[in-house]
Amino acid sequence: MTFAFYAALILITVRATRLLVVDEWPPVRGLRYWFIRTFATVDQRGNVVSDPKRWGRLAGAAWSVAYIWTCPWCMSIWAGTGVWFIGAAWPWLVWPAAVVAAASMLAGWDANAQGEHEKRYEVMERKLLGHDDGR
Repeated sequence: MTFAFYAALILITVRATRLLVVDEWPPVRGLRYWFIRTFATVDQRGNVVSDPKRWGRLAGAAWSVAYIWTCPWCMSIWAGTGVWFIGAAWPWLVWPAAVVAAASMLAGWDANAQGEHEKRYEVMERKLLGHDDGR
């Protein structure tokens, strides 16, 4: 296996981790929320906390299962392990998956960059037209 193959696995792992922890695609978001609701609870600040009433002595372990779904560092080891096993079993899948992962990341970065530009443009236009209401 070549350096490019390993680089592709790394790229796929980065994208898979973001998909599992951050992205709002409904099937994955639903799975993430199910893990959090099932194994922990969320406090007023939005932090995932253990639920000893439901899990008793296993509350810490249950919390860990939920917390993984909110922590890119924590999820990346599991996503990377999955990507590695898939790449080892079906190496022909690595290149198409790497192209999709790279395109997805680039499209996301571009959308973020354009969104920031559009926000600045709207603020500038409101100020220039005298419609600035302090927002």
